[in-house]
Amino acid sequence: MHDVGVDVRPALPSDAAEIARLGVLMFEALGLEPDDDFRRRAADTVAARVGDGSVVAFVVDDPAGGGRLVANAAAVISARLPHPRNPSGRTAYVQYVCTEAAWRGRGLGRAVMQAVVDWCRDNDVLLVELHASPDGLALYRSMGFDENPNPALRLRLPRSNSA
Repeated sequence: MHDVGVDVRPALPSDAAEIARLGVLMFEALGLEPDDDFRRRAADTVAARVGDGSVVAFVVDDPAGGGRLVANAAAVISARLPHPRNPSGRTAYVQYVCTEAAWRGRGLGRAVMQAVVDWCRDNDVLLVELHASPDGLALYRSMGFDENPNPALRLRLPRSNSA
């Protein structure tokens, strides 16, 4: 079932608490348990970074109003060194993709993700990366995302005591 005429709009700093709320729902679906400190930090960070342009996000408002969102996707925009396949070096890392459970199956996740991809294309951000949950894998593959043939390596450092 897909809704036609989905109204996707760019997020504003004032949407930060709702973007963080949906982000928490996403993390909970992955078996993580964000605490209140995480929620506050996430909302503060989203507000600041959507405000300064280092994060782009697209949202769908709850038709019932009240400032609630029913879907969103955000991307952190960063600059890497130029690459033959990405001369600008600009990249996007997609995060906080979530649709409220009652609104799933209507194309909202695809709509907010397509808005992110379109924004990236229009703004010379030629590399878009994300980590997919099992539930989101089919959507991302259908949009052209594929597994990187070069393994991504990761090093997790412990928090410093001074932070």
